Amino acid sequence: MTDNYQYHSQKTLDWDAVRQHLQASEALLKQSASRKPENWPELLTHRARQLQNREQLEHVKTKPFLAFETFGQDLLLDVNDLKAVKTYQSCTSLPSAPAELLGVVQHRGQILSVLELGRLLGLPGSVSSGGYILFIRSQPVIGLRIASLTEIVQLEAQAFQTRQDNPDNTANYLSQVTLNGQLKLDIDRLLTHPLLHSTARI
Repeated sequence: MTDNYQYHSQKTLDWDAVRQHLQASEALLKQSASRKPENWPELLTHRARQLQNREQLEHVKTKPFLAFETFGQDLLLDVNDLKAVKTYQSCTSLPSAPAELLGVVQHRGQILSVLELGRLLGLPGSVSSGGYILFIRSQPVIGLRIASLTEIVQLEAQAFQTRQDNPDNTANYLSQVTLNGQLKLDIDRLLTHPLLHSTARI
């Protein structure tokens, strides 16, 4: 599967910081442009389009999802459940740890657990090398290693259907599917996994 996103090995993508930066930049641009009378017609047109788009969104509401792949399965994660993304290099292993627990990593001054998502879900397949860590919004924060990132897509609630088949016994955590065969990762249900019983949503 093609990886459309490039990350440097020591850099982390912080979704909160990205949103704040974009909002601040947009506010500064609007403030600067609004002071020039020659820009007022364009600003009024832009705001009219924003109102029109807002009215359309009232009828069709979409949410952003991160599309990714692991153990040969195409998955989707609600971006609101995502705290950060980091390139996976290695973990400090723990003695007598279950196969699902790869170990721990240091992230922003915290020692966080990293689990192999494919194993946690019970998907058939083998462990890939490299990949990425998805840090989930939970308390404490946990990391899920995946094989590759694909893209960010906007989807309506109607895009998902309840799975009718369950060949790999993953329906508890992957209960919905799109017409393209992408399975939605249900973080609320995943956090009820026995290995994550002490983890809660934030």
